[in-house]
Amino acid sequence: MNSYLRKREKLVKLLRAHATTIRRFGALRLGLFKPGGHAYTRPARDLSMLVEFAQGEKSYHNFVHLMCFLEDLLHKEVELITPDSLSPYIRSSVLAEVQYVSFDEQAG
Repeated sequence: MNSYLRKREKLVKLLRAHATTIRRFGALRLGLFKPGGHAYTRPARDLSMLVEFAQGEKSYHNFVHLMCFLEDLLHKEVELITPDSLSPYIRSSVLAEVQYVSFDEQAG
């Protein structure tokens, strides 16, 4: 297993360990993707994630507080993006490679 996959696996475990808190911000799932594979690049210390909110839970308050929680948890700058806000130039490539971590009640 390469370094990127090991880091991703650790990240998934950490996020799942904090599922209850993440759900409090209305998030159903977070999508992990590698921004370096797109037309733009971000520093390796940053992390890009898609967030999908439960119906009626998408708000500025939940978005900002979730982003701050993730940055504190991960000790990294987090670029949090909703699927609707993806640029049309990278949308298809991001959606093709994204790996979701679910936080809905059924997923545990």
